[in-house]
Amino acid sequence: MKQFLKESDKRVKLEDLANTAREVGIKVDENSQECQKAKEHATEILKEIQDVVQYKKETLKLQGDLWKQVAQVEKELCRMKNQKDKNTEEYRSELIDKRKKLHMEQSQQDLPDSMAKFISAITHFSATEKHYFLKWMKFAIDSRTRSNSLTLKAKYKEICSNKTSNQEELIQLDHQIAYSSLGVEHFLREMGQFYEAECSMVKQGKIKRDMIQFSHVPGIAADLLLDGFPLELIDGDASGIPLQWVTEVFTELNTKTGGKCRMRVITVLGVQGTGKSTLLNTMFGLQLPTASGRCTRGAFMTLIKVKENLKENLGCEFILVIDTEGLKAPELASLEDSYEHDNELATLVVGLSDITIINMAMENTAEMRDILQIVVHTFLRMNHIGKKPSCQFVHQNVSDVSAYDLNIRDAKKLLKHLNDMTKAAANMEKMSGIKSFSDILNYDLERDNWYIPGLWYGVPPMASISSGYSENVYELKKCFFQIMEVNKSFQQPQNIVECIEWIRSLWNSVKHENFIFSFRNSLVAEAYNQLAMKNSQLEWNFRKQVHTWLISTGNSIKNQSADELQSEMCIRFKTDLTSVLSKEKENMLDSLEKYFESKTDNVHLVQRYREEFSKGLTSLQKELKHSVTTKIEEMITIQKGKYQIKKIEDGYQKIIEKKVTHLLKQVRERKMKVGDDEIEKQFGSMWGNTIAGLPKNPVQKRNISQEMLLLLKRDLANKGSSINEKLLSIKDLDEFGKGEFQIKGQHVDLKWYSPKGLKEFLTNECHNKIASLASSLLDISDDIIEEKNRTEDYDGTYCQELLNIINERLRKEDVKNLNISHEFDLDIKLHILGIVARVFQKRHNEFIQENDPVLCLEKLKPHYLTTFKNIFQEKDEIQSRAKQFCELCLKPAITHQINEHLGKDIVDDILYNKNPKELSSRAYFQSHVLKKLLGEQDFPQYVTYINSYELFVKEWLKQYILNTSEKCLEKLQTKILSEICNKIRAVLEDLQEVSSVNEFFKRFCEMLEKEIVIAQMELQLVRFQNKADTMQLSKDIEFFLTETEKQIRSEMESSSTESVLDKLPLKPENELFKRVFGCGKQCPFCKVPCEAGGIDHKEHFASVHRPQGLYRHEKRDKLAFELCSTLVLSDAHFRNSDSGWKSHPYKEYRTFYPDWNIQPDPSITASDYWKYIFAKFNEEFAEEYQAKSANLPKSWCLISKEQAFQSIKEIYHMEEL
Repeated sequence: MKQFLKESDKRVKLEDLANTAREVGIKVDENSQECQKAKEHATEILKEIQDVVQYKKETLKLQGDLWKQVAQVEKELCRMKNQKDKNTEEYRSELIDKRKKLHMEQSQQDLPDSMAKFISAITHFSATEKHYFLKWMKFAIDSRTRSNSLTLKAKYKEICSNKTSNQEELIQLDHQIAYSSLGVEHFLREMGQFYEAECSMVKQGKIKRDMIQFSHVPGIAADLLLDGFPLELIDGDASGIPLQWVTEVFTELNTKTGGKCRMRVITVLGVQGTGKSTLLNTMFGLQLPTASGRCTRGAFMTLIKVKENLKENLGCEFILVIDTEGLKAPELASLEDSYEHDNELATLVVGLSDITIINMAMENTAEMRDILQIVVHTFLRMNHIGKKPSCQFVHQNVSDVSAYDLNIRDAKKLLKHLNDMTKAAANMEKMSGIKSFSDILNYDLERDNWYIPGLWYGVPPMASISSGYSENVYELKKCFFQIMEVNKSFQQPQNIVECIEWIRSLWNSVKHENFIFSFRNSLVAEAYNQLAMKNSQLEWNFRKQVHTWLISTGNSIKNQSADELQSEMCIRFKTDLTSVLSKEKENMLDSLEKYFESKTDNVHLVQRYREEFSKGLTSLQKELKHSVTTKIEEMITIQKGKYQIKKIEDGYQKIIEKKVTHLLKQVRERKMKVGDDEIEKQFGSMWGNTIAGLPKNPVQKRNISQEMLLLLKRDLANKGSSINEKLLSIKDLDEFGKGEFQIKGQHVDLKWYSPKGLKEFLTNECHNKIASLASSLLDISDDIIEEKNRTEDYDGTYCQELLNIINERLRKEDVKNLNISHEFDLDIKLHILGIVARVFQKRHNEFIQENDPVLCLEKLKPHYLTTFKNIFQEKDEIQSRAKQFCELCLKPAITHQINEHLGKDIVDDILYNKNPKELSSRAYFQSHVLKKLLGEQDFPQYVTYINSYELFVKEWLKQYILNTSEKCLEKLQTKILSEICNKIRAVLEDLQEVSSVNEFFKRFCEMLEKEIVIAQMELQLVRFQNKADTMQLSKDIEFFLTETEKQIRSEMESSSTESVLDKLPLKPENELFKRVFGCGKQCPFCKVPCEAGGIDHKEHFASVHRPQGLYRHEKRDKLAFELCSTLVLSDAHFRNSDSGWKSHPYKEYRTFYPDWNIQPDPSITASDYWKYIFAKFNEEFAEEYQAKSANLPKSWCLISKEQAFQSIKEIYHMEEL
């Protein structure tokens, strides 16, 4: 055969055989009309290509230097590496302007003739013609580029073999090889760039959306994707993603599939030349480029439609396969960004994938270690953001796949490498608690490693194909299907919208140097919001149950005598509380666990918060236990104090009743007919004489000011002689706390700060921070006053509790850094206690007045007179006594219980019946508040919001409750009223057979002990000489109860909403405040509030940060307008009390603020809201802070109100806002 071929002079080209076949009558598809038409059209385009590099430079201009510059500018916006000494925001504005100019330059380029022909072909050709056209393009281009590539590689080899080779020349050749790549993807890329440029012009307002020339091309690309053609995801040449283009193509894809495009994503990563594309081609029957002789950079997506019989099992309609360029490609190694590019590529595709194939050649161990380092880093990042793709390690070219012991030994070596690299990567990303690969991925040594023999037996192309290769690939494919089937139960497949969001957020984060702390994704944000909303709902249920228990327990305590309130009963109350707390904690924990195990959309993305939210339960339990225990102890103390008063009242009442009885006996014995006037005269005389003989002021008033002063002296006893001398000179607290608290020079000791030039700045800095501290302490005292002033009397523990809270705050690290003096400690406590002492003294005086035995008896005088008359005149007084009981005992008791329950029911009604979005989570609350402020544009409101956020929120909630409760208040009151009255009626029904009146009322009080508090003095009046028939008494009470119910309802109707809300012990706004205010922490640089959910979160974060000059003026004459979300990317430095006044880079802010995660803005428009507000109120803020207005970038002044509003919708992901 060899000899015959050597002697034969006839040579035939394979492509000419098509003509030969036609001549002899053999039908060949190449001869079809469609194929020939496509070939002619492709030939017309390709004849323009003489030199690939030159053609790309002159014809495919948009994807050349212009697109590469755009990609570089976008990365620089995220990294700020070349800022130098420019102002951060001004430099950022320069970059944005530069990007606009580049897009403008792109849009001004004419559409080349070859591109016009290409777009025309894929637009107007039939499906068959389109397929033929793209195939002809591919064949012809591959042929040319392969020839060009071989020439360049031969030259490279020749230079390398020369011992005196020039390294610079080799680098130039590397670049030429990289840039000589050309394929159909370059034409599609150019088409995408034309579309991107037009969209940019629409965003800049240069053209209208309906004027876009290339509006139809995303639909064409979507059709190609549906037909199985690969679509470029990452442009490897520019190392960028044309995000607008990819988004629009996917949106069109979603439309064309009718929204039924759930998909699982499979990606492959590996060193170049390890058979990644061949593996995917074999597995799914694809036609990914494998050996065209050119180097393709980037990542390509291919869509595979799932057959009907597999859709239910796999839980998806499509499989998206992402093929990537080889990592560590030798011909790209000399390019300056090659390693960075590999990391970006790996992070992006792994982040998108459900299954990641790590493809490795067994013989290449050095490169294997390099790729593993990239892979481990990527999986660590994915674990942090809640993405846990299944990872399958595929070892190719294994000589003996049956050698189990050898393979398992290799797998163990691999695992050791993975563990070592995981530790190193965790240290690099500053993530603690991660020690091994299994900490970030569910990895099984045997299940997740595949050993596949080589594709060929011998040297291709003449070697035979190994059937073992296909068999092993088939088994791997079956494994993938099993993984998908298992995953569908706990991880829903992505739809198109979700896939777009993952691409956007992953790419945005990849562009930042610090991926972990820059990742922001609306799907994760929405899943976190849903988790926070669920947690808030469960937390309120927990609080509500505990509050309900506290009401009934409080009623029990108030219905006990001092003798009954002994230590055993107190222990029982606390035991019951522990039981209630444990039960509710278990219920909440169980509900949280069910939520995390549910199929709720994207719940798997927030699994990393599982422990955090569960731990928050323990904190909630501790908080409620402390709060409720304190309230129980206060109730018991006050009840015991009241009992002392009650003993006096009882004694006085017995004297009065004895005198009344005696007078009754005297009048009867005279057997004279006595008129009403005479009865009243004699009764009045007896009453006056009796009252005159009773001791006055039997209860001693407390001097609360002196008590507090004594506690303050003990508290400050170890603060030095000067403080003690000042305290000794103070005789009364009444002179303190009457004006505003003034910050004085002696409140901070500047000797701690050595640089003399900083003295004025440091003084201003400290003055602001100490003023803020003082304000927060005053707010705390206001809260305590509001809470404790609702109790019946002052308790000595209130002052000590307040001092403990102040001391705890002053011991915090941020306060210590201020180096405040003991003078501040003394002055702020004197100021606060001066205010508190006056308030509590007033309440105590009112308590003494309200419980004065003589005055209480005087109130009962008319009722005793009525009883006296009825008994004397021998009237049937059962109805009178029943009415008396309802008026004096039941009506105040029922009214009190309505107020006890109403606050809780208002919160319930707001949260569950009205279901307001703005109160569902802290992020939603922020977005609605910002929207409202933007609409009103009230500058003083902005100042309050920025500088006194807590006060702003409380006032906002009060107004919100006033507005929303007005219509529902009466309904809620009526509901509580009916429930209480129905319980009373049920008890009355049970007591009709009781033998005596005393027994009747005794059992009545016992049976309703937890429901209502009956005033015993008034009850004694009702029982006085009451010999009524209990059955009739019960019926009469029930009759008058209906009247009482009507009276209460009438009073409720005539009461204003404000007056009703003022009487509530549980303030609805306080409960809602806990829900939306959160931890109360603020950004250390711009003071934006933390939005993290749960009680015990590890990190504080905010969706958007503000320019620093909006909340204060420091250091410079002009307001600062830098955003900390930009500063943390830059090389700028900060200096404050926390850093010890030493300059420290913003990039390393977590050195001093480890609990804060300040994320970069997810887009250039994210901060438009606050930029607009700053530009609008620049002069006003300057006047407020006594500074000069800021020289803002011009672009800030061009932002419209509508753009500001859109930025809120964007940052909080709320289309319905």
